[in-house]
Amino acid sequence: MRAGWVLLVATVQVTILVGCLGGDVRQATTVQALNPTPTPTPGAFGVLGNGAVSTIVPHGNVTYIGGNFDELAAITGAFARLNSTTAKRIAPLAETEHGEVRASASDGQNGFYIGGTFSSVGGQPRSKIAHILADGSLDPNFNPGVPGQNNVVNALAVSEDGSTVYVGGGFDNIGGQTRNNLAAVDVATGTVTNFNPAGLGTDGQVFALKVVGTQVYVGGQFENLGGQTRNGLAKVAGTTGGDLGWIPNPTFGAGGGLVMAIEVSGTSVYVGGIFTTIGGQPLRHLAKLSAANGTAAAEFAPNPDDIVLALALSGTAVYAGGEFKTIAGQSRPKLARLDAVQGTLTSFDARLITTDGVRALSVSGADLYLGGFLTSVGGMPRVAMAKVDATTGVVRPFDPHIGAFEGAVSVKTLAVAGTSVYVGGQLSFVNRVTRHGIAALDVDGVPTSFDPDAGPGGPNTFNDVGAIAVRDNAIYLGGNFTSMGGQPRNRIAMVSLDGTLDPTFNPNATGGHIPGIDTIVVTSSDVYVGGDFSSIGGQPRIDLARLNPVTGLVDGGRQSFDPDPLNGVNPSRVRTLQVSGDSVYVGGDFTTIGGQSRNKIAKISGTTGDVDVQFDAHVSGGSTVGPAIFDLVLARNTLFVAGDFCSIGGAARNNVATLNPPTGAEVTGFNPNVTGGQRPQVFGIVVTDEEVYIGGSFTLVGGMPQGYIARLTKTGALTPFNPKIRDFPGEVLALAASNTTLYAGGLFFEMDQRLRLKYAQFR
Repeated sequence: MRAGWVLLVATVQVTILVGCLGGDVRQATTVQALNPTPTPTPGAFGVLGNGAVSTIVPHGNVTYIGGNFDELAAITGAFARLNSTTAKRIAPLAETEHGEVRASASDGQNGFYIGGTFSSVGGQPRSKIAHILADGSLDPNFNPGVPGQNNVVNALAVSEDGSTVYVGGGFDNIGGQTRNNLAAVDVATGTVTNFNPAGLGTDGQVFALKVVGTQVYVGGQFENLGGQTRNGLAKVAGTTGGDLGWIPNPTFGAGGGLVMAIEVSGTSVYVGGIFTTIGGQPLRHLAKLSAANGTAAAEFAPNPDDIVLALALSGTAVYAGGEFKTIAGQSRPKLARLDAVQGTLTSFDARLITTDGVRALSVSGADLYLGGFLTSVGGMPRVAMAKVDATTGVVRPFDPHIGAFEGAVSVKTLAVAGTSVYVGGQLSFVNRVTRHGIAALDVDGVPTSFDPDAGPGGPNTFNDVGAIAVRDNAIYLGGNFTSMGGQPRNRIAMVSLDGTLDPTFNPNATGGHIPGIDTIVVTSSDVYVGGDFSSIGGQPRIDLARLNPVTGLVDGGRQSFDPDPLNGVNPSRVRTLQVSGDSVYVGGDFTTIGGQSRNKIAKISGTTGDVDVQFDAHVSGGSTVGPAIFDLVLARNTLFVAGDFCSIGGAARNNVATLNPPTGAEVTGFNPNVTGGQRPQVFGIVVTDEEVYIGGSFTLVGGMPQGYIARLTKTGALTPFNPKIRDFPGEVLALAASNTTLYAGGLFFEMDQRLRLKYAQFR
């Protein structure tokens, strides 16, 4: 590689229907040894949908990724931390997975207790309840656990001294102790305390808890608490759970009421749920009770027409959210602000729609955060969560773009702490952004504003970017796209560092069996491209060409470069190139090139395209679709080769080998023996000073189980690096490295029991 190159790292593209995979170039120079942890970093965004990441190119403080995708998002699991102003995800925060978060409570030290239906937090088993510390990590010492697939934690509250967390839900056991729907846990030890109303708990689920001093208000769907008749609402001692004789007795028709929300201000207790009488008054779904005796204030009578699911207090205002359409005799779908004394409706109107619903509320200064089943707030699209002016209801420019992989997305718990907003519910990701085929990520894996736009994907539409090369202020992009930045560009384009399309460079690659550009190498004077095409740069060229880096034309002396790789008598696909001086190493599917017999790999002149007669690696074997070469890396005076083969350079080598650059003979004894899986192929290689990383579709290395990505020593021996990629599909299609980070992309969904969608970083 010539001195002064800024260049490339690279990859492969995947065309599922024909098993067609393309490659890109790796830097000829290596980076320092990485030795990263096998646990992927928690901050990097993932790729949504069915597409894959097929190329990765680190460049300075930015990493470019390409593939067949339309959206990226921050993968958070069911609990996320957001900046209260920008709505951007704040990482790290241990990911809560395999269920939803229904309740959260501050630990008073910038950490949170969470409860719900989940079974994993931060990659560790946590059944329905967990403690996340202020630094975002999982508390290893707090693990009471609620067993049972159908059990759930619905409510949490922390004692005023911070020593106890009260737990409500639908369960019969917590921390190995029998508790019916209501319990308390010592926060220091994670053990269940003696708090247990008459040893009986409740006979139905608990949905709301509120701690005031040494007393605990309990709401839910039960008829008895501690053996006493208590229809959905009671007050108990915080130490023992003993009933305190507070009996508002909410009822609904001939049965007991359902209480979903409780807030306390001084001597007043505000209660929301489903009921028609409470505290001796005929009040519907929302009431203000005396903290002393449970009687209801008759003058506080908003009488919403449907269930109240969430309450929040601020000064002289009480906010109510739920499923109602009218309240205090006026139309206020799902959310209202009331006078806390009289219950009269204020002018506050967030303009929710009748098909939505509010599940969670939190007030912070002049702002009200709301969550639930939301699609529109104040006439603006807002999914699951929004922020509005706490006085007027006018929607704020705060949009976290929340989504879920399964079911309807909803936010069920909210908490504000300083400049952070904690969000829990049925959600999987936040900060969804649109990027068609190409994106740039910052050092934390978060998308920048760079957005060249290779066009939307979808049925019969292609936006794949499978090759990226960066030189100076230009980024060359190759793939099977037909537009870039809204302008026609067939399979190859050039953009600036800000993503603006270059109006001059337009090679217009056409023809081929499955048209596309799979590999690009840029030198100071030329652009070498390989793929599947029959015309490019204004000239007929089969699958391999040398272009003018400014105009994209095959002009001047470049016209003499015409190697014409073929597979038998048919055009082939060139998947990977490596350039060193005037030597161009070519890998792909061909059996002849430059009129000479060369099977899948060749060395040719970068000026004339003539075949180097001294270099012949004799590739053979492989899977049912092999052999093929997917990646080449020239490093340590050695040519590293990845692909689908079982013999190369005169030696038996399964899918990975090292060759002598002048002759193509195997010379180093490097033999990882990569096998296993339905089609054990290696698609990418990264070479550092001391290591070799490989990625592909294999499941064995040296006879040892190792799924899809592996780290090897200089001699090819397997090391203990194993990110534990979940089984099929699990292909790693792209690998790259900077001096601090290893990057992996492909068609995978989980690493180390954590969601990692198509892209991961290791440090």
